[in-house]
Amino acid sequence: MKIEINEKGSRAFYNETVNVMSQFKALSRNPAAKLRDNLGAMKRYSIICGALLVMLAVMCITARRAGAIQVAAMVLMVANIVMSLMVYRTMSSTAEKMMADQKPRVLTLDETGASLTGEGTVDVSIPWSRMAFVRSFNDATCFIPESEGGIIISVEKRYKQQIEDYIRDNGVKVRVLG
Repeated sequence: MKIEINEKGSRAFYNETVNVMSQFKALSRNPAAKLRDNLGAMKRYSIICGALLVMLAVMCITARRAGAIQVAAMVLMVANIVMSLMVYRTMSSTAEKMMADQKPRVLTLDETGASLTGEGTVDVSIPWSRMAFVRSFNDATCFIPESEGGIIISVEKRYKQQIEDYIRDNGVKVRVLG
């Protein structure tokens, strides 16, 4: 079965795909685990660290002295802010790159497995024998491989029914969740 994917996905779809990629290990251990919004969490974490840094700086200024502990705390806060912003930027730019690359693709489901191909793109395929499970989230349906080094195939949730019908009708032995 071939499913033609010609339209651009939503921002929520790409953000969710990045969250699935960032939580691959946890999902592999517990396929039914709740998907956390890591992208939003990193942004919120950076804001909270920034606010705490400002509060600490104000406390030091109003006390007219900063001891070694306060200086060390400020340095740690700055390091936390920098690291969390770097992680956020990496995740955000990954989603942006995926959104910008909008060439038509074809999802192929056959007796060997699932593959996503497109002109001028890297072809990705996962054999059924090496697929841990297929799971639908809020905006995406993802094919998750068994190996941690594997690549996830993610399509918009609107294709969920076609994918589930193919798996059921062809007796494919893979777990379907969501």
